[in-house]
Amino acid sequence: MKFRNFTPHNIRIQKEDGRMFTLPPSGQVVRIEETFMTAGRLDGIEIHWVQLGKIIGLPPEKENIILVVPHRVAQIAARRDVYSPGPENIDEHGQSNGYWGLQRHA
Repeated sequence: MKFRNFTPHNIRIQKEDGRMFTLPPSGQVVRIEETFMTAGRLDGIEIHWVQLGKIIGLPPEKENIILVVPHRVAQIAARRDVYSPGPENIDEHGQSNGYWGLQRHA
């Protein structure tokens, strides 16, 4: 199985044996079109409505390739080859140590 990282940053995942696996970015980023509309203000803070559009940059499904994408993209894509990092591995000081694995969204 091959993993391809479609986020802009390294993803660190802890394996079963405790070792960390780093998945470097592929150089391609998958994202969702977003349209922002000002909805008003609350206590001097501008509030926006966000309308999500289509997924940009998601390649077609290929056998034995797992695509790791941002969480929101994985939720919307809901494909069997699309995963997001998670859950996050947070230490006792509140610092991120990467992720426990990958998650798939249905």
